[in-house]
Amino acid sequence: MEEKIIVRNAIPQDEERIVEIALQQWRIIYENYKRRMGNDVYAAYNGSVEERLDAKEKDIRSNARDLEHCFVTEVDGVVAGFAHYRTEVVNGVLCGVVGHNAVDNNYKGRGIAGGQYAKIYEGMRAAGCVAAKVHTGLDEMHGPARRAYEKSGFSLNLPSINYYRNLKPGDENLEIKPCDDVVTVRQATMADEARVMEIAAQQWTIINNNYKNVIGDELYAIYYGTVEGRVRDVLASLKTFMQ
Repeated sequence: MEEKIIVRNAIPQDEERIVEIALQQWRIIYENYKRRMGNDVYAAYNGSVEERLDAKEKDIRSNARDLEHCFVTEVDGVVAGFAHYRTEVVNGVLCGVVGHNAVDNNYKGRGIAGGQYAKIYEGMRAAGCVAAKVHTGLDEMHGPARRAYEKSGFSLNLPSINYYRNLKPGDENLEIKPCDDVVTVRQATMADEARVMEIAAQQWTIINNNYKNVIGDELYAIYYGTVEGRVRDVLASLKTFMQ
């Protein structure tokens, strides 16, 4: 018999099931982070997996209680997935943000994620949003999420990644070896400010022009303003470190 799949707004009685699904999925994610980063570095930045899950549960419960913006998918009466979104004003324009969302392991492969995203986009459009964004990881555990987002219409992206390394004694063999040129690394002084700003402006102009080429003029303007404005923000931030 064909399954009965319904996507609907969450109700208070869904909260525990939403939390159950979320913690099931984020435990897998955090355990994978720990494997990739190693115990010491993971602990330094994240504490324990259980601590991370406790913090995530608080966020998920907050989402589950935002009944207007939280959806669940029922499969034959069982909540099999959930998705939350919010809106934000970016440079004077209303935009949507896809938030926490997940599907129970036992119900994957049924198109549940896509149905939830469709509901979310419907809500965003009704609210007057002109653009939407979502953040996700580049690791293998987030591969299905990336594919689902792409299938639901997200085609423009600016990839980023966090790198980590140990700095404990005995790790010095990983240090960068000096080149043949005479190079001096020293503490910056106020006399260096103009040159530091020149180098930064050069590099961040290249970066932001590339961002603009990737996502297009319209979306760049919504989320970042102008290239000149973004570069000014970077230089202003650097100035605080030069003082």
